[in-house]
Amino acid sequence: MLASADPQKSCGFFGVSWDTMQEVYIHHHPDHQDDVVEAVNKGGRK
Repeated sequence: MLASADPQKSCGFFGVSWDTMQEVYIHHHPDHQDDVVEAVNKGGRK
């Protein structure tokens, strides 16, 4: 979560469950799949 916000508090603020937060919103986070981007930048396919 941005600014190290507590995920449970964020869910309460937005009025959604943690399941909904994960399924609908988390992929908008700038760090989503950062491990994949890092792997691609390091060496490509194997």
